[in-house]
Amino acid sequence: MDRKKGFTLQLMVSVLVILSGLTTLAASMFIAYRNEKKSLTRITLEMNKINSDRIADSVDGLFFTMKTSLSETARYLMRKQGQTDVSEMLNLFLLNHPDFNSVSMVNENGILLHSSAGITEMTGQKVESVGVAQALREKRPLVSEPYMSVGNRLIVLVSEPLFDENGTYRGFLGASIRLQEQNLLSKMITGVPSGGSGSYVFVVSSSGYILYHPDRSRIGENGSENVAVQDLMAGKSGAQRLVNTRGIDMLASYTALKGLNWGVVSQTPTNAVLSDSKKQVLGIALYTIPVMLVVIIIIYYLIGKVSEPLVKLARFASRLSYRTAADEPFPRIHDWNYEANKLYGAMAIAVNHVRHEYDNLLLEAHTDPLTGLFNRRVMDHYIQVWMAEKVPFCLLILDLDHFKQVNDTYGHDAGDEVLRAVAQTVRANTRREHVCCRFGGEEYVVLMPGTTRKEAAGYAETIRLCLEQSASPIGRPVTVSVGLAAYPDSAVDSEVLFRLADEALYKAKRAGRNRVESN
Repeated sequence: MDRKKGFTLQLMVSVLVILSGLTTLAASMFIAYRNEKKSLTRITLEMNKINSDRIADSVDGLFFTMKTSLSETARYLMRKQGQTDVSEMLNLFLLNHPDFNSVSMVNENGILLHSSAGITEMTGQKVESVGVAQALREKRPLVSEPYMSVGNRLIVLVSEPLFDENGTYRGFLGASIRLQEQNLLSKMITGVPSGGSGSYVFVVSSSGYILYHPDRSRIGENGSENVAVQDLMAGKSGAQRLVNTRGIDMLASYTALKGLNWGVVSQTPTNAVLSDSKKQVLGIALYTIPVMLVVIIIIYYLIGKVSEPLVKLARFASRLSYRTAADEPFPRIHDWNYEANKLYGAMAIAVNHVRHEYDNLLLEAHTDPLTGLFNRRVMDHYIQVWMAEKVPFCLLILDLDHFKQVNDTYGHDAGDEVLRAVAQTVRANTRREHVCCRFGGEEYVVLMPGTTRKEAAGYAETIRLCLEQSASPIGRPVTVSVGLAAYPDSAVDSEVLFRLADEALYKAKRAGRNRVESN
């Protein structure tokens, strides 16, 4: 009877332990998946926004230069009427501006007067196309909507009106961009890395027509049903999760161009992002389940040998969870009870095992596997905590100079050795309380709490000199450029703080590299 009673209690305690472990595992996996999903979604949108902003700025700047050059050429031709070979000037203009596919002069009646080489057979004929009609009608500098040219090509026309010395309208000077051929958009965007995630970039006009797309068959297609394109048509920039016109769930960031009524969209399939979070959660489960099984088996075996302290140990076991095992105090056991002491020792080993495994998981989740430095997740955590607690700190962004040459010359394995060596140098020349992180690629970030700007600049200079004067794994020194910003002196917002440090870094790059600059 007593044996049966003991067996029932053993079974009940074991069931409680199993349920507790499985519940904790399920809750941990759910929370980890939700947080990882939210984090990856936010980071993907931010990276896509950075990408679309960068491309938009580049296109804006290039078009500004092109339109300015076209305007100056138009004024020069009108001043030098009859004194210069116009066709030769147009060919020279096209040679200096290869981003255009052709350039031509059309009079106020739509007659093609002069053109660059390649379309001279139409000289003297009236050109009847949407872009030409729009330029003649509006008589102002403009970039047309995409349209089919006389030669059955999908083009965008950049035009500049021609006025004589009396202010009389005499036609326009126009340069065309053939959208379905190699052009400035394809040169600027082709090759943008997608990281194997299916990310891509496309450009739309103010009416929603696709001007550039990696799938050339879609150039000229109307994409106004896309929510992001609708915002761009209204002149709005932003980032959101949406379903595109092909029914694919996307994380899209988009930027409206300032000088044109165009927009750039950079997007990544949502499934590609979420699959990464699922893999991470499954990885946690694979580490956790064996450990929990070991703990449960040990508890099941030893519970039968326990008498008096059985209730205490059972309650302790039922309170065990993967995240709290390290902090849960052990119950006090009478040392005269041999069985209880054995169970106590076994459970102590099991809990320490769980703690060790958990610490290993935390280390893997928080460190960069190549350099051993903290990763961006740890960096973001410290910045958020310090800003919330008003802790002043300095931010250093270090970027290896000409690192691509190292990889190209010595190979990526040697490049990895250089990255590790630089990480060791950064760690060796900073204090223990400083947070050293690998920001990505060849960039490092150092957070220095309670450090003045002058002190931070001193640490940065020490790191720079140490690298400059020491041989690296490739047999010669490597150098770094450093950008510095301080909280709250430089900025009170993390994004602004990073932007200022990044601007200081690029200031150092422009000033010749291998130097420290501060904002």
